[in-house]
Amino acid sequence: MKFPSLRLCLPRRLSLGGVCSLIVAGPVLGCGPDFPNRYLDASETELLAAPEGSFAYEIARIAVASSVFPFVASSEDAVESTDIVELRQALTDRGDSPDRIDEIVSLYSACRRELAEQLRPGQRTGSGPAIKPVLSAPAGLPAEFAHYFAGAAAWYRGANDEAQDEWLKVLALPAAERRYRSTWAAFMLGRVFFEKNHRYQEKQEAARNAGLATQYFRQVRELTAAGFPDPLGLAEASLGREAQAALSVGDYARAIHLYLTQQQAGDSSALESLRTTASRCLEPSQTNLSTVATDSAAREVITAYLISRMGTYYPGREIEQRLADQAQGWALTLKAAGGPVVPEADRLAWLAYEGGLFALAKDWVAVAPEESAATQWISAQPALREGQ
Repeated sequence: MKFPSLRLCLPRRLSLGGVCSLIVAGPVLGCGPDFPNRYLDASETELLAAPEGSFAYEIARIAVASSVFPFVASSEDAVESTDIVELRQALTDRGDSPDRIDEIVSLYSACRRELAEQLRPGQRTGSGPAIKPVLSAPAGLPAEFAHYFAGAAAWYRGANDEAQDEWLKVLALPAAERRYRSTWAAFMLGRVFFEKNHRYQEKQEAARNAGLATQYFRQVRELTAAGFPDPLGLAEASLGREAQAALSVGDYARAIHLYLTQQQAGDSSALESLRTTASRCLEPSQTNLSTVATDSAAREVITAYLISRMGTYYPGREIEQRLADQAQGWALTLKAAGGPVVPEADRLAWLAYEGGLFALAKDWVAVAPEESAATQWISAQPALREGQ
């Protein structure tokens, strides 16, 4: 049983950056995901195509502030053991005798097992859990554990308002009486309001709940920074959860910054979240991308997404054409936003080239760093197109 849910999405297989070559008898071969194997004996059409970029490599190039909240790999067993260890410590802090501590821990463990039994797949009906008797926490628990457990039991019954009330009671306790469950309660309150955000169709109410979700996810990090224990890494996980809340109200730049911080903390799932966010930004329904285009980190992520997708083989022309259209649209959006920052100009030239905007690519190459491989590659293309 795992009360706070930690992860966002699973990473998918990624291409690696880099190039290697072998000198052998016969044709010279290139190996690597960034260009076809027989590049040196490729046709002119293949050489005119831009190479495939590595999204992971491009993201690693983006400068972000160091995260003070490390990624913690967790599991159901780790959550349970942490829960029991912290309960024992809280009872010890309270001055309970060893026998009394063992008795309370045993009763609490039995309640946890009963809740876990109710959550078994076979015990569910439809999309939610079957109706079960309300579980009560055993007598003698410290208040923070009693309220948190009551909230967890309500949450898994689908009684989110009841869960919300119990977790608010945790945070209402004096600081000295909620040392071990403050971060847990704040994290789960963020989840409560995020789910409410998804249920409400009315835009203003959805935005209000997204704002409350953001408030509690940020509180997790504030509590951790203030010294409240966070052995499950909920502060780092709250970055991704807050990013989801930002996405729900169309704040793509904020979501990208949060995912970049999460990536820097060592959470590999953030890379796929960045990829998904970039893809959503480029959907036809997104007509106003000026905020994203003027945000340096967000701009780099969207550009990285496109140059890592172009050059990849897709069966049929439909996907390739859509990507080319997206690259062209994004390049024109960036131009309208005021032109590139010089350190990014090589990537933007690459992007414009992929979108078929050869004149714009040439303009950006003119201000790009000369030592960049992308600059040199794009600079060579006009000569090749002229038959040189």
